Amino acid sequence: MQRIFPHALLACIIEGRPPRPQELECVTDRVLREALGASAAYGRQHAEALARAALAGVDTVRSEAGLVAA
Repeated sequence: MQRIFPHALLACIIEGRPPRPQELECVTDRVLREALGASAAYGRQHAEALARAALAGVDTVRSEAGLVAA
């Protein structure tokens, strides 16, 4: 039975920590597969941005991308 929320997401929330590289990759793969339908139009970069937002929060993702001042 597949979980609704990836284990990595729950671990980051419960432990109050940023995602490990393998957790980010796991959630990126799942977003690409389930949310974007493995669409070439969006690609892995978009899936990774969504995974980072889910795992670390939107403010963190924006700061890393240089979209907002820290």
